[in-house]
Amino acid sequence: MTQGEISRRGFLRGVGGAALVAGGSAAVGGCGGGDGLGQGGGARAGSDAAVRLPAYAPKTAVEADLPALPNGTPGALLRYPAAPKRMYEGPPAHGGTIDVLKMIDGAPPPPVQRNPFWQQLNKRVGAELQLNNVIASDYSNKLATLLASGDLPDLVQLPTNVPHLPDVLAKEFQDLSEWVSGDAVKNYTGLPAMSEVSWKNVAFNGGIWGVPWQLGLPASVLEIRQDLVEEKGLTGELHDGQDFLDLCAALTDPDHQRWAIGTPSTALNIVREMVGVPNNWKQVDGEFTSMYETEEYRRALDIIASLWKKGYIIPDSMNSTAPISDWFGSGRVAMSAGGYTNWALYITANKPTNPKFTMGCLVPPKWEGGGQAAHWVGNGMYTFTAVRKASKARVEELLRVLDWFAAPFGSEEYTFRRYGVPGRDYTVVKGEPAVTRTGTNEVQNMAIGYVATCPLLLYIPGQPEATRDEYDALSALMKVTVANPTVGLFSDSALTAGLTSENKLLDLQNGIIFGREPLSAWDEGVRSWRSGGGDQVRSEYEKAFAAANK
Repeated sequence: MTQGEISRRGFLRGVGGAALVAGGSAAVGGCGGGDGLGQGGGARAGSDAAVRLPAYAPKTAVEADLPALPNGTPGALLRYPAAPKRMYEGPPAHGGTIDVLKMIDGAPPPPVQRNPFWQQLNKRVGAELQLNNVIASDYSNKLATLLASGDLPDLVQLPTNVPHLPDVLAKEFQDLSEWVSGDAVKNYTGLPAMSEVSWKNVAFNGGIWGVPWQLGLPASVLEIRQDLVEEKGLTGELHDGQDFLDLCAALTDPDHQRWAIGTPSTALNIVREMVGVPNNWKQVDGEFTSMYETEEYRRALDIIASLWKKGYIIPDSMNSTAPISDWFGSGRVAMSAGGYTNWALYITANKPTNPKFTMGCLVPPKWEGGGQAAHWVGNGMYTFTAVRKASKARVEELLRVLDWFAAPFGSEEYTFRRYGVPGRDYTVVKGEPAVTRTGTNEVQNMAIGYVATCPLLLYIPGQPEATRDEYDALSALMKVTVANPTVGLFSDSALTAGLTSENKLLDLQNGIIFGREPLSAWDEGVRSWRSGGGDQVRSEYEKAFAAANK
């Protein structure tokens, strides 16, 4: 995975602590997992039966060494192209300025006057990009303020957890159906590569309201230090729940500051799949059941609480700022759950100083045995970029710009946008792009890919074996999957009263796992969640489902 295209926020801070022991909420979080922006079990973009989604007709700049699979496994590139192919004849814009509101992950880049990459980017786009770069942790507040003012930039990066999102889009932004619906999208170069499931997230009320930032379906996985497993003569191949418990016991050695599991949410990531918890919701004949209401979820909590009691989970994970990525890298914990995109981040951060560092992925079996359990897949999108209402000519220009930003992986345009100016922002080392300190400051910190980007291949520069390992692991994991039936549906209550009620339930969940509350308290907690907003969320999903399936 080209990790510069993925938010490093969650990876660098670690995915830790009691506050993150969540089954799936709509809270803002790091990209790549199952519980971040556009990836949780909360609100979804609402599709409509009348929407004709854009056709899937990808144009490629490079052939993947390992092909994308029908089960959702991304393709992989083992070596970057030596001569990236140019896909566009000229700039997509014709002068003037383009205002953009978007996230950055950390330190801001130098301003355009002191940033040669930004200056060159403007020339290539054909307009002055006026970027309002907002730290991700501040983004929701900044976005809310701008939406309330009505004074919006030309392009706005939006998550799906904006209250009243369909109404906001209809009031302030442009329906793009005329330009991208059906075969119309084939007039572009990058946009036709977006999958149908990613476009579903921006389909509302008969229209298509933005360009999705496509994310691979594998979503959140349980990664394991394969080198530590092999060092102890163990295997990461699991056949039932007892195998998982035995592996946890064998990897735990408190006397030497070693634990199997980084956080309770790490364990929950795989246990909920092993015991058959539905992916956030279950839909049968148009009726929806929350995962929280199921006996399987209750059982998963009981198992996680027992793992905590047995000492398999590092005690410091109760700290909400626990540096899980550091613990995983050092070997203090052997398992870390998060977005599959963390794989390359871990390799890049640890392999140079520890050549033995090797990643693996636990494929969940059914708890009682008898085959592979279904892996929860994501909704195919992180955020999306909406276009402010404007004249037809202006909308067409802005769409051309978004299409340019979504230039195919490995193309000359993608290489520039991703790595910057050769010799300054990156060098080529043994045929692979290597970002310089200048490139980190001027290019990576800009996170310009948040405007739009292409579907990404698995790719770890200079690490073909690690890339192949990830591809093989995801290929096995994705053989049996289950989707969240609320993808393509919208519930406003999931972002208001329902979210408040869910957060209270998750606080209770933490209490049960850490032994402060008995498991029996869960039943009353679920009843309170239902009356506090959960039943309203269910009703809204059922109505949206019925409307979309007339």
